[in-house]
This record gives sequence, structure tokens and C-alpha cells, in this order.
Amino acid sequence: MQIYRIKQESLCFLGIIISIKMMNKKKWQYWVIVFLYIFVVFSFSSQDAETSSGLSEKIAIIFASILDKIGFTFSFSSLHFFVRKLAHFSEYAVLAILVLIANNKCPLTRPAWIILVLFMILVPSFDEGIQLFTEGRAGMIQDVILDMSGYCVGLLLGHIGRKLWINMKQ
Repeated sequence: MQIYRIKQESLCFLGIIISIKMMNKKKWQYWVIVFLYIFVVFSFSSQDAETSSGLSEKIAIIFASILDKIGFTFSFSSLHFFVRKLAHFSEYAVLAILVLIANNKCPLTRPAWIILVLFMILVPSFDEGIQLFTEGRAGMIQDVILDMSGYCVGLLLGHIGRKLWINMKQ
């Protein structure tokens, strides 16, 4: 039996190049965090309509009490709608920051922007697709666009934060 040593050759899995050298440094753990977060996002999407609405209503009630104390009034249905859309936007902004950190620490592809774009397109699409098969929910293209917008803002904030961090360290 002959054993072949792989030094810096790469494996191709689902079109993503993963370096063996990178895996030895255990930097892949950043990607584990990304995929755990995606699992959480998908688990929210798999909640039935009643559970999902109940959670966002609780958050809308908190927002309503804060807004009421500072003198702003909105219809509860408008506020509830805003909370639901803010959840889409913000969860994908956080995802973008996590992907950016993981890709900076442990790049999966060269050029790096390819992985950023793939996550921006595929994750929201699958997320809304899950809702098509969830009781009382509907996957909507508008939400995919909103998710992608949040992702883009997250990338922007991540780049700005990285630049500020680098400047502070110098």
C-alpha cells in the first residue's frame, strides 16, 4: 500500500476550494460559526406562521412601549410589519459580517468576493424557499431582496469596522 502525502493541493467540494493547509490551522472554526448561524436563520424560517408572528409581536410590543414613552405613535400593525422586515434585514447584516470575518481568517476561494456573493444569493433564496413549505408562511422575492440589502449593508459595516480596527492597531 502506498501512501500519498498532500501538501498544498486542494480539494474541491461543491465548487468551493478548501486548502488542506488552512484546515491544519483550525481556522475553519470561523466557518462553523457561519453555518451554525445559518442554521438558526433557517430554524426561524421553519417556524409556523403563528409562532413566528407571536415572536415578532412580542418584540413589537417592546418597541411600542419605548416609542410611546418618547412620544411617537404608530399603528401596531405598521410597527409589527416594520419589526418583521427589520428582522430580515438585520439577521442578514449579521450573517454578512460573520462571512466576512470567516473569509478574511480562512479564505475559501480566490478571489474572495466569489464566496461573499454566493452567500448573498444562495442563503436568502434557500431561506425563503423553506418558508414555501412551512405552514402559514410564504416565501417572497421582496424578502430575498430585503435580505440581500441587509447583507450588503453588513458587508459595508464589516469593511468599515475592519478598516477602523486596523487603524486603531497602528
